[in-house]
Amino acid sequence: MIAIDPGKNGGIASLSEGKISLFEMPRSEKEAAELIMQLGIPAGRPCAIERVTGWVGRYQPSSRMFTFGWWTGGPIFAAHCAGMNVRLVMSHKWQRDLGLRKKEFEGDWKKELLRLAKIEADRYEIDGKLSLKTCDALLLLMWRLRVERK
Repeated sequence: MIAIDPGKNGGIASLSEGKISLFEMPRSEKEAAELIMQLGIPAGRPCAIERVTGWVGRYQPSSRMFTFGWWTGGPIFAAHCAGMNVRLVMSHKWQRDLGLRKKEFEGDWKKELLRLAKIEADRYEIDGKLSLKTCDALLLLMWRLRVERK
């Protein structure tokens, strides 16, 4: 099973035989595709990818949308080519399903997600570094394990 938070500052989390491997998103879409293929996830296995929209932030130029979309498309294409069962999910959906409420939180949301991801990481053997770049991928993997399997 694999979960991908696409984008330049995203990450990849994979679960195999009770062990979670974490990777920061590689520097190019080609490297991202190669990593996804090298993970050797069997065809038909689940792959959760955070679905992104055209909104890239308040102070971002519109030209960033193309770059952002490109970063998203590469991992999606690679997962499909590997024969994975791809499920795109909006961030607010997986966060809500895990009981995370951004609107009710006062503070640095990304650091709160990292704190929660550390709690989840303690339940598994982890290979790789849990960081701001990989925490969403880990939480998305937990969402896929808990919510989608029901």
